[in-house]
Amino acid sequence: LEPARPMLLLASGLGGGSQDTYVRSLAATAAERGWQVAVVNMRGCGGSPVTSPRLFSAYRGANDDMRTAVKHLRATRLGGGGTLAAVGWSNSGTILNNVLAEQATTHTDDPLCFIDAGVACATPLNMPANSANLQRPFHKAVYDVNLGKSLQIGDYTLPSVRSEERRVGKE
Repeated sequence: LEPARPMLLLASGLGGGSQDTYVRSLAATAAERGWQVAVVNMRGCGGSPVTSPRLFSAYRGANDDMRTAVKHLRATRLGGGGTLAAVGWSNSGTILNNVLAEQATTHTDDPLCFIDAGVACATPLNMPANSANLQRPFHKAVYDVNLGKSLQIGDYTLPSVRSEERRVGKE
């Protein structure tokens, strides 16, 4: 435990994770300046396997995942207190904004889940409009191809689908 050193939680953009250059660069800079650094890889992103039936969704629900990461870091690295800041890029910035808003309104009961300061970078503030924009031909071609490469079926098949495949294969 190092409760005297502040903690910085980083959350990458759409489909990315701890291996992204911009995440690693900020992590190194913060560590050089005395911060403890952690990175949350959202479900199925950044090479993380999907281990639950729920997938990453910036629009509908990774707020609990962010709060869980914060609570874990406060308990295991900050001794239940300390200072914790977060930086989120792109969709993770949207999640961070939502968590900050919720901790002031609907989730005020658990101080271990609180983020003391946050920065959202290149964040889509209107998720329905952003989603519609990604359906435009150029964006669809660029993002669909790159996201498809990062979500290869061998590594990211849901556990329930894997079970079904094993069952079907035995028939």
